[in-house]
Amino acid sequence: MSELKATQKKNGQILIVDDTAFNIEIMQLMIEVNFPNLVCESATSGLGSIEKVHKRIQHGKEPYKLILMDINMPVSYTHLTLPTNREV
Repeated sequence: MSELKATQKKNGQILIVDDTAFNIEIMQLMIEVNFPNLVCESATSGLGSIEKVHKRIQHGKEPYKLILMDINMPVSYTHLTLPTNREV
């Protein structure tokens, strides 16, 4: 199985944003099992997600295919983060 994964082309990245490590791990596992051609990255805050999105652009990398964001994170102001990530 590891040989198969090594030869599969990764053709997209997803950003998972959640303040709970367990939730990130579960979402990553579900995505990687069901969609092995996608790569997951994570951030633990809205600000962290903005930074990751901007770094991808600065380094000329392809934008995230999807951003999964917890809308109920303390101190993250998700409702302010989402428009910023969409603008980029």
